[in-house]
Amino acid sequence: MAAPRSTSADLDDEILAAVAIGASADSRVPASLLGDFLVDATGALISGRRLTERRVRRYERHGEEAAALGVGLSALVDLYLSAAWRLWRELPALTARPAGHARPAQLLDAGVGMLRTSDDVVAAVAAGYQRANADQLTHSAATRREFIDDLLAHHGAAGELATRAEAFGLHLAAGHRVAVLREPGKRLDDSKVIVG
Repeated sequence: MAAPRSTSADLDDEILAAVAIGASADSRVPASLLGDFLVDATGALISGRRLTERRVRRYERHGEEAAALGVGLSALVDLYLSAAWRLWRELPALTARPAGHARPAQLLDAGVGMLRTSDDVVAAVAAGYQRANADQLTHSAATRREFIDDLLAHHGAAGELATRAEAFGLHLAAGHRVAVLREPGKRLDDSKVIVG
């Protein structure tokens, strides 16, 4: 019995998988953070059309996910741009038309579609990443402020405070010099607390 023949869709899937693996290796970032980028970019290559705003916004979640995983923004952008140039190389196979037979206007439209999609998606991924980072910093500052307030007001058990202190690189059992500056009538701001 003969093996089933590969369909065009199977070939496309193989090409997209190889592009994703290559881009992941280039950037050292999980290919899963690409989401549907390769499918969307292939559609833009073929149609020359731009993604809808709703579709682009979905990529913000991939940026948020990357920030939560601790992936650097430059590595994340590299993942998408590596995927874009690797996908561009596959244009003839994906469109089933040899590049030499495509008219210049068709190549121009394909290039514009690809670049627009890449631009829109990378901007969305970066926006999601930055928003997640800002949220994380705000949460971290609030946690630090709460810890300093509890520490200075002697709230909480010593063991619990010591455990919370470790998250900020402090070892309460060690000797410390603490200087507290307070302006009359103003709330103590933890940014003015110097631990040394």
